[in-house]
Amino acid sequence: MVRRTRRPTAPAVRSDLTPMIDVTFLILIFFMLTIQFRTLDGKLDSRLPKQDGVSAASAPRVERARVVIEVERAGTRLAPAGDAPWAGSGPFRYGADRALRYTCGPRVVRGLDGVRAYLEAERARDPELELVIDAREGTVYADAVAVLDLAGLAGFEGVALAGAR
Repeated sequence: MVRRTRRPTAPAVRSDLTPMIDVTFLILIFFMLTIQFRTLDGKLDSRLPKQDGVSAASAPRVERARVVIEVERAGTRLAPAGDAPWAGSGPFRYGADRALRYTCGPRVVRGLDGVRAYLEAERARDPELELVIDAREGTVYADAVAVLDLAGLAGFEGVALAGAR
């Protein structure tokens, strides 16, 4: 008969987690106390109405020049390369039959030459004048960018873009 002998069992090793938790909390407290939050790097320019709100002071009205861009005739859509008709998918451009109407203040002009003359006259009248470009429904980025380029050439620094209503 074979007799089995018992092996001696090793004592159970238990690790103490208290020092690890202490170090973790010390590091957490260290980082919480030494962090520096970044302030806003640039100043955001905004003109809020001073007549509204808790202050009873009146604010001077900011005068603005205004150019409204409207589409009179959409024109034909063409493929970006060449004069082939637009296939209905992907980018396109408009043909020469597209007609825009620009309302510059109280006057209506048909071309960018009239817009340029209006912007230069308004800028000469008041150098601190701001400009609002109001692109109505049907206009594309290129229509607004053309007026924006003219505003930059005329010297306008404050330009706001308004969307279609």
